[in-house]
Amino acid sequence: MARAARRAHGLEKVLLIPSAEPPHKPAAEAPAADRLAMARLAAEDEEGLEASSIEIDRSGVSYTVDTLEALRNLYPGAELFFIVGEDSLADFFGWRNVKRILELARLVTVNRPGWSAVIPPDACPGAAPGLLERIERDRVAMPGVPVESRRIREAIRAGRPYEDDVGPRVAEYIRARGLYRST
Repeated sequence: MARAARRAHGLEKVLLIPSAEPPHKPAAEAPAADRLAMARLAAEDEEGLEASSIEIDRSGVSYTVDTLEALRNLYPGAELFFIVGEDSLADFFGWRNVKRILELARLVTVNRPGWSAVIPPDACPGAAPGLLERIERDRVAMPGVPVESRRIREAIRAGRPYEDDVGPRVAEYIRARGLYRST
C-alpha cells in the first residue's frame, strides 16, 4: 500500500507509524518496540519509506489526529497524506476528530480485496466543500494483494507460511522473537 500510494501521488516519503496503543483494537499482540523494529526492517530497502516512532515516543492511546498535529509541527509547510486501506474507510468517519484529520492531511485510500467502501454524502458534516470528491479522486488502485495483518498473525499461529507476505528480514525477526505464536 505504501509503495502504491507513494507512486500514485508522487510522494517524497511515506512514514510507517506503529501505534503505541490503538484505540479501536484490543491490546497489540506484539510489543510496540517489536512492531517498530519490524517497520524499520520493512522500510530498510524501500526507497521513500521510513519507519517512525512518533506514536510510540508519545505513548498512551494513539489517535490519528494527535499524530497528524505532531507531524504538522515536524514538517511545517509540507502537504500531509494519510494512507489507509479501504477496509479502514468503513470505520474512519467515526474516528476521533475526523474533520480535523481531513484538514491536516489528504486521505488516500488503497483498495483491498473483498472491500468496496462507499463514502456516504453526510459522512463528515461541516467538511470543506469538495472534500468527499477529493477523497474519491485520491483513491489508489493496486493489484489485489490479499495481505492483512490479521491474516498474517493467524497464519503464524497456525504454522502456515507467511514469509512472502512480510519479507525475509521481518519473517526472521518474528521467528527470532517468537511473536504472534499465541493470543
